[in-house]
Amino acid sequence: MLLDEVLCGLTPSEIDDAVALVRRIRDQGSTVVFVEHVMRAVMALTDRVVVFDHGELLAEGLASEVMQRPEVMRAYLGQADVTAAMLEVHDLQVAYGQARALWGVSFELRGNELLCVVGPNGAGKTTLINTLAGMLRASAGRIDFEGRDITALPPHRFCEAGIAIVPEGRRLFASMSVRENLEIGSLLPGAKAQRAPSMDAVLALFPALQPKLGQAAGELSGGQQQMVAIGRALMARPRLLLLDEPSLGLSR
Repeated sequence: MLLDEVLCGLTPSEIDDAVALVRRIRDQGSTVVFVEHVMRAVMALTDRVVVFDHGELLAEGLASEVMQRPEVMRAYLGQADVTAAMLEVHDLQVAYGQARALWGVSFELRGNELLCVVGPNGAGKTTLINTLAGMLRASAGRIDFEGRDITALPPHRFCEAGIAIVPEGRRLFASMSVRENLEIGSLLPGAKAQRAPSMDAVLALFPALQPKLGQAAGELSGGQQQMVAIGRALMARPRLLLLDEPSLGLSR
């Protein structure tokens, strides 16, 4: 049986049903060739994976092994350096007094990679983001950024290292203008020297802010304020951007 992207356009629950169906077909004795890009289905179903890139065979083997190969990651993630991690978090622990919020957190983040942290309220997501931004001090563990241990540095050193945060709730200066709020993000010497092109880039990304530059940030809608908060972080020209619930309170 040959299946060509049969999961395309299905909802998550429909994908689960389809995966179960394909598994039953295989278990009944049919050989199945499955062309697919829904990775959770690929990982759940396949005995062997063959990866193509621009018409050429790139890799072949067990799914769990193939998806860890640098050449496969490079084909999926672009031209980023997939051999070296940008951010390495080792056994991170954070506590508020006697209440521990994070314990034993370890992960890696590579250049040009997008990582999403999920979990219910109170799971420690904001604590993790604030610790990675230097706003909270880890009680144990280590944070390495571009090969350098930054765990004990003060917050402004995190920013100097190339890390910027869009905090939960935006935290704009409501009485200051949109332009002033954006310019605050470019106070470091390197970013300040590039303030004009950075401003142009932010306004190209969020054209709705152009006519609002002289208006007080507190007078904007929630969505526009979020644009300012993201733009402010981008004005720092960060290599690592941290966003804490950027869709909170926004319309669809």
